[in-house]
Amino acid sequence: MVASVAGFAVGGTSFFDELGEVFVASSRDGHPVRLRRIAPALAQNEAFARAFLAATRYVGFAGAHVVATLALGRDDQGRLALANEPLAGAVALASVLDTTPWPAERALFVARAVASALAAAHKAGLVHGGVHPRSVYIDPTGVVRLADFALAVAVIHAAQADSALFKGLRGYVAPELALGDDADARADVFSAGILLHVLLGGVLLPDAIAAASALIEVCERAHHTDRERRFADGAELLGALERVSDTLGAQGVSPSDVARDLLGSGAHADLALAEETDAVLADLAAPPSLPSPHGTQDLFGKYQLLQRLAVGGMAEIFVARVGGIAGVDK
Repeated sequence: MVASVAGFAVGGTSFFDELGEVFVASSRDGHPVRLRRIAPALAQNEAFARAFLAATRYVGFAGAHVVATLALGRDDQGRLALANEPLAGAVALASVLDTTPWPAERALFVARAVASALAAAHKAGLVHGGVHPRSVYIDPTGVVRLADFALAVAVIHAAQADSALFKGLRGYVAPELALGDDADARADVFSAGILLHVLLGGVLLPDAIAAASALIEVCERAHHTDRERRFADGAELLGALERVSDTLGAQGVSPSDVARDLLGSGAHADLALAEETDAVLADLAAPPSLPSPHGTQDLFGKYQLLQRLAVGGMAEIFVARVGGIAGVDK
């Protein structure tokens, strides 16, 4: 049976995590999406389900550093589900973090992207609620984006009634949320400040970090326990990060540098495979009178293998490219 939510057809299982099951899927017109079915244990939490289904204001919110929410609701079997932009080739920041402090330039590059995403959300009257390394993604070109807007805010809302749900966000949640207050822009600033602290020092609070005094000042203001003393929102935090980056001469790092440093040879392999896929698709799109060195069966065989292995999201890259060629039956 092919499941769907809001017109998005499931293509195959990609992976499972504590929040549910993630699929490669597509819209009716063939555009790829990343479809998540919420884990039954979480979906059965009444507070979560209410907050999740009420988060329709997040649908369509997008930005340069935002993974957009395309649809949310119940699938054809009545289970809670969420459709996002595909994360082709991207990896979660959590998968490349360890206890090694990052260079200030790289840490600030990621922090500015996260703050930019939050600034866009706060301007639109939205909050994230659960900024964490698992919700930050870096793609093979070095672009950093913040994901899980609608999902995180629903988890935070439910956690106020069931504190066990805070477990997955421990160390990143603003203290007022743990006390039952609603999430606001300053709670997001707190989490972003903790994230920068971890990037710079490889440790969570209360452990101290060694960094330039200007950086430490930004961190300490962002994650201050008194929300009245934090930056007011993502835009104010972004401004502070831009200024300290200029002061430290830390604006020079490029996305490709970040991709190389964090993703290593895997990023280059993903890009090479994407280029090869483009070449094959160009052959398919060529006029019939021109011979093609590639066969259609070879192309779709590669896709099926990638989809089964879910290697670096490359199946999503493939679907995106196939979707742009008329007459190719996916």
